[in-house]
Amino acid sequence: SFSTITHHGSRAFPIILPLSSTKARQEMDDSDDENDGSYVDALKSTSGASHIQSSDPQYILSSEANEAERELVINIPVILFDSTTSERHKLANLLSNFRSSDNNSECNNSKPTPTDSAKLNDKNLLGLAVNVGQLSVAIHGSNPHDSNSYNLIMDKIQIHTLLGSSGVRNVRFLSHDVTLYELSNSCPAPTIYVRHQYPTTCTERCKRIQERLTKSPSTIARAIFFRQKLCQSLSPETPAILVDALMRGDDECGEMTIHINVYDMTYRYIMNSEWIQNLSALLKNDLSEKESSTRVEERVPQEETNVESSSSLTNLFVALADCNFDYSPPLTFKRRSRVILRMGEIRFTSNIVTPAAAVQAYKVSLSDLRLHICNYRHSYNEENSLLSLAHRHLNKDDTFVSDKASCLSGRNIVGLDDALCRMDFVNVVVVDTLDAIIFKSNNVRGGRRQNDPASTVALTLGKLSVYACRDSFSCLNETYNEWFIKSTTLSEEEIEKLREASECQSGVGLDQEISSAEKECLLPLEHKPPPIFRSKNEVDDEPKKSVENSRPIPISNKKSSAP
Repeated sequence: SFSTITHHGSRAFPIILPLSSTKARQEMDDSDDENDGSYVDALKSTSGASHIQSSDPQYILSSEANEAERELVINIPVILFDSTTSERHKLANLLSNFRSSDNNSECNNSKPTPTDSAKLNDKNLLGLAVNVGQLSVAIHGSNPHDSNSYNLIMDKIQIHTLLGSSGVRNVRFLSHDVTLYELSNSCPAPTIYVRHQYPTTCTERCKRIQERLTKSPSTIARAIFFRQKLCQSLSPETPAILVDALMRGDDECGEMTIHINVYDMTYRYIMNSEWIQNLSALLKNDLSEKESSTRVEERVPQEETNVESSSSLTNLFVALADCNFDYSPPLTFKRRSRVILRMGEIRFTSNIVTPAAAVQAYKVSLSDLRLHICNYRHSYNEENSLLSLAHRHLNKDDTFVSDKASCLSGRNIVGLDDALCRMDFVNVVVVDTLDAIIFKSNNVRGGRRQNDPASTVALTLGKLSVYACRDSFSCLNETYNEWFIKSTTLSEEEIEKLREASECQSGVGLDQEISSAEKECLLPLEHKPPPIFRSKNEVDDEPKKSVENSRPIPISNKKSSAP
C-alpha cells in the first residue's frame, strides 16, 4: 500500500532516541548500584577519554524532512528473495539491458550547463518513506550440497529518503533486528531446476516458494549474528542498525557524511569458519562484471579527464553500543568453556579523501569492556529458540530446552549481568578505556620517505582490572592457549607454500645444499621422523670432529700444546 501526502512537515520520518542519552542513563543506573569510588572514577575517565563524539545528524535530517512539500509512503508487509547462482546471473543480465537503454537515452538528452544547475534550488523536495515488516534474503550456490547457503532476515525496516532537484540529499535506514544464518546441506526441491515447468497461477508460485524455504532433515543451520536474546534491551525502541547518509558538495568536490550505529547485537564466533569468504564468493557475479567492464572500457577514454579532476570527501562515523562477542571452543578441545565479551561502546571515525592523501588517519575509542567466562560449554538452545524465524532453519535439537536447564524463560531478569550470573558466568576482566590513533602512509607522490614506517599506532590504555580466583583464571588461560595454538598453527597447505617459496628464493640446486635436518624443519609434526637418542660420548664427540675438520691447519714448526 502507498499514500501521498501534501503538506509542510514530515510525518513519516522516523525519530529515534539517540544512543548518547541511552548510554548516559545506563551509566547513571550503574553508578547508583555501585558504591565503590574506583568505579565512579572509571566512569569519569570513560566520559573524558571519548574524544570522538560525533554530532547527532537526526536534527539536520528531521529539519530538512519537514521542508518537503510532498511525501510518498509505501508499506510492504513481507519481502522474500530466494535465488541461486544461475538465477542471479540471469537477473544481472536482465538489469544490465535496462541500464544500457537508460544510458543511451541520457546521452541523447541535453544536459544542463553548470550555470543552469547552480541556479536550481532544492525547493521542490520529495520525501520517500518505505516501511517493510520483514525482509528475508536467501542466497544459494550452484550446488547447495557442496557450498553453504546464507539467509539474512531483517525485521521492522524503515527507510526515509529526501529527494531534491539535484538528486538524493538525505537517507536514513534502520532495522530493529538483523539475523544472519549459515545453512549447510540446504537443497531446494528438485522440481525447481526442471526446465519449462513454470507456475501459471499465484497459488502455484507460493507453493514453489514454500518448497524452497523448507528445511531438510540433513540441514545444519548456524546463527552468525543477531540481536541479543539474553535479556531485554535497555532501550527496546532503539534499532539494531541505524545508517544515516548526508550528501553534500558540488560537481568539483563531493562530500558525504555517513553515520553507522550498531546497538545490542551479538556476534557468535565459530572457529575455522570461513563464512565471510564463502558469502563474498557467492555474491560475485562474473558474467555481469565482464559485461560491465567491456562497456566501461568503451566509455573510459572520453571520461578519463573528468575522473582525474574530481575529488570526494567521506566523513565516516561508526559506533557500536552494548554488543557481545560470543565464543565457545570446538568439541575437539579439552577445555570446555564459553566466553562472552561485552563491549559497552566502541567508536571509530575517519575522513576518507579521494584521491588518496599522503597520510590516512583513523581514530578508535573503546570504553567499558567486560570479559565473562563460564567453566562449561553452556548451550545455545535457549537463545536459538528466540531468534527470528528459528523454526524455519533450526532443528529441534538446536532449540529444545528442558525445564531444569532453563535459565532465562519464565523469570524476571534485570539486566545482562543478572542473566549471565544465572548462566554461571563470572566477570574476570574489565577495561575502562582504550584509545588508539592509527596513521597509515599511502604510496603517493612524495607521501612517504624510504625510512618512514608504513603505519604508526599511538595506543592509550586506561585501567585494566582482573577479578579471578585460581579456577577462573586457569579456565581463562587454558581457553586462550588452545585457541591461540589452533589459530596460529600452519596447515599442510600453508607449509607446502612456505616450502615452495623458500625453494624459489634459494635458487637452483637447493636440494643438494639443504641438509636433511633443515628439510625436517619444514615438515609437519606428524611427518617428522622420530628423534635419534645417542649416548653422551657420541653427542660430545661429533661437534669436536666437525670443528677439527673445519679448522685450518696452522703452518708452523712448533708443536702446539694440547688444550
